[in-house]
Amino acid sequence: MEMLSTYGFNASYPWLQQQSMTAIQSKKATPCITNFGMLSADTIYFGDQEVVDAYMIPPIIYSPHFALGANTYNNQLTLSVGYHQSSIAQEIVNRFLDEVVASLTDWIESSIKYS
Repeated sequence: MEMLSTYGFNASYPWLQQQSMTAIQSKKATPCITNFGMLSADTIYFGDQEVVDAYMIPPIIYSPHFALGANTYNNQLTLSVGYHQSSIAQEIVNRFLDEVVASLTDWIESSIKYS
């Protein structure tokens, strides 16, 4: 999505329309990944109330649609998904997220082992 933003709205919009029409007709989503980045390097406060957890959820653009989002807050990585519930079972989404977490955990552990 970040790459599309470099082309500007007028150039990107027809491509996005074509992608959504293809997905709707085929009933298969083209998954996307978006990195929301670091929401805040410091703890956020609303008055004297500390924000303990913060995250963003990718938008559900059309059905079917599936987007994985990643962001950090307070040095905590959060993965979230945006999907249309009627197009994919929640159990499949949960299994996918479990596999992503396991892969990241394996990668971190191997990185620490070899560093």
